[in-house]
Amino acid sequence: MLQQVRGGTNRAIDGLLARAGGPCLVVLAAVTLVLSAANEPLATPARVTAICTLGFIVALLHLRQAALACAVALAPLPGILVAAFLPAAHVAVPIGAATGLGVALMLADGAVEERVDAACGARQSLRRLLRVRWYAVSFVPVCALIAIGLALRAGTVGAAGIGGAAGLFSAALVVPLVPVLQWGEDAVARRNRYQEFWARLIAPLLVFAGPRYAMSGSGIGLVFFVMAVFGSNRLRLEDVSVPLLEAVGIMLAVAAIAGSALVARDWRRTVACVLAFCITVAIAIWALALGHVAVTAQRFASAAGLSGILLLMQWVTAERAVWGVSDEETAVEASQAAMERCAPSVCAAAVAGAAALLPFALDDGRVWFCELAELAAGALSTIILQPAFAIALERLAPRRATLKARYRVR
Repeated sequence: MLQQVRGGTNRAIDGLLARAGGPCLVVLAAVTLVLSAANEPLATPARVTAICTLGFIVALLHLRQAALACAVALAPLPGILVAAFLPAAHVAVPIGAATGLGVALMLADGAVEERVDAACGARQSLRRLLRVRWYAVSFVPVCALIAIGLALRAGTVGAAGIGGAAGLFSAALVVPLVPVLQWGEDAVARRNRYQEFWARLIAPLLVFAGPRYAMSGSGIGLVFFVMAVFGSNRLRLEDVSVPLLEAVGIMLAVAAIAGSALVARDWRRTVACVLAFCITVAIAIWALALGHVAVTAQRFASAAGLSGILLLMQWVTAERAVWGVSDEETAVEASQAAMERCAPSVCAAAVAGAAALLPFALDDGRVWFCELAELAAGALSTIILQPAFAIALERLAPRRATLKARYRVR
């Protein structure tokens, strides 16, 4: 009897959410536009509309589902509403928009992969979307930024963390509200053609996940890291204290190590994720130095806030790359499969983040180009450097199964 009552209640909730999902999206968009017109000048209706429009274009090109693309485009709106009421809204609003749009795109990509439709219900859709470990762990870097902001009384850094957290929550709340996803033959054919296009595009890069070129790719990454470290000596600091820089660096490093270990559960892939992330951060700092951009508290908080998206890119690929790995051969196969599967999602998330930040580029154009370089470096390091480091470590520190296969007596 209890199971029947529970089943009937779940079906009623699913039906209600399925029927109310579309109207909820419309009401959310209307409320956001009304409140943005009366609140923070940074989140004007024109900018909110531009963020949603650019997000819809990027999501439609990637997902090939109009209903899901609408949900992705509207996903940052709750985060923008929360960020607009913060004291440092000029930092929180762009970070919330970029994080919400990028995370929503990656969550929706999981829905497309598993063919989530209206039959499974909104509650099951939410459970499937949030089942991945990388989403749960994604709160580690934003909580670190919030903790630093509270401990050192750095309002801009704390606002960046709150904006990122708001974007993460809003993405999870809005994406499952899609009422209907049609999976006809045309939709499946469009998706297959899109995946074949990316497979042809990524095919030349798969060599970096092989034993021969993994060492070369790792060496190239380390060379860029050294160049970025020496090139960052010209970085100009204005109102940013050295203790704040050290605290943010240490906390983000701890968050990267802890999150990578929880997601990958493999020390080789964890080290690869951390190294690729460090190279991305070094290149981002180098871009600020090359652009002769004076690092203020606002610009530093914006760059630190984007670290959440950069880590998410690493963790999405790492989770896929550790499936069924037992020796070096299976590690190579899993890394190449992860590159083929995750490269479209990672690149789309980077483009979505840059598109969400584009309406704010008029305020500080040089900073937007530096943030664009940061996102591009994050995508390239995720696709190329992480597999290269992982396979290089497989060669330098072989697994026990690899050694047994290598020195098997025939």
